[in-house]
Amino acid sequence: MLRIALIGRGPWAARYLAALRQLRGVRVTTVVSAGRPGKAFGGAVWLRDIRELRRGAVDAAIVASAAWSHASATIALLARGVPVLVEKPMALSVAAARRMHATARSQRALLCVAHTHLHSEAFEHLIAHVAAAGGFNRGTSAGGNLGPFRRDCTALWDYGSHDVAMFIALAGNPPVGVTANALEGTRPGQNFSVALKFSRAAERREAIAARSHPRAGPVEVNVTVGNAFACKRRWLCVDSGQDAFVYDDLAAERLTRRREGGPEMPIALPGRALPLTRTIEHFLSAVRRGKRYDPGAPLGVAVCGVLARCERQLTGRRWRRLSH
Repeated sequence: MLRIALIGRGPWAARYLAALRQLRGVRVTTVVSAGRPGKAFGGAVWLRDIRELRRGAVDAAIVASAAWSHASATIALLARGVPVLVEKPMALSVAAARRMHATARSQRALLCVAHTHLHSEAFEHLIAHVAAAGGFNRGTSAGGNLGPFRRDCTALWDYGSHDVAMFIALAGNPPVGVTANALEGTRPGQNFSVALKFSRAAERREAIAARSHPRAGPVEVNVTVGNAFACKRRWLCVDSGQDAFVYDDLAAERLTRRREGGPEMPIALPGRALPLTRTIEHFLSAVRRGKRYDPGAPLGVAVCGVLARCERQLTGRRWRRLSH
């Protein structure tokens, strides 16, 4: 039985608690929160500070507290050798994300980042199809909702984390170009337009090795994210030439393919597990196998780097800048 410490007691902590209760061989034994104990957390030991957590008291931890506390909570746990799954955004600055990754490496402790859509069955199939097609030429995505309006985290970091993570995973490397603009929104909401350019360096190397010609020009991606959408959206489309693939987390058919000039056809998916459940299972599996490294950690650092570049471009324009 894996003993889990849950950091936080808000809505996302409650979602993790509900998901964990559906899994075998795991139990939330400790909750760390400065708030008052909640009945929903059952008989778990309630601590007000991570420093009260005894070494060896838990086997792993999930950080689902406010975004501003992700870095400090994660570093404190990693310093105790506790494997950590941290909710996105990994941190609210590149420096903090790098410290988290560096601590994990120095302590040889597992660090995973909950970019949940990367573990969606539909998105995993999308990556496989794009790889089989030799990459993609361009991409578009829209992710957001009307709210939430968080004090500790702008909509750019809240929603943009997902889209940026997905396109980095699809491209296989961070973008070489980033351009961000704030769109008109309903206050206090705000939407953002982000243009990303990915190099084809990997494709050029493969083409040279195969004595063929690489595709010309960079891969261009356009992302729209925010909390001023009329309704919830989580949609992504990539064009690989003859085929266009659409990932829609809110549709009945979450992954479809459209051949040039033809209709959209659903791609069959055998499983029905939610992305959050699959993210937790990925983390717990790594803990049980004694893994001490997960590629999601450096990807999380790269995501923070892209969002920080967006924020620097937006500073001074008409939007409320979050102080880190």
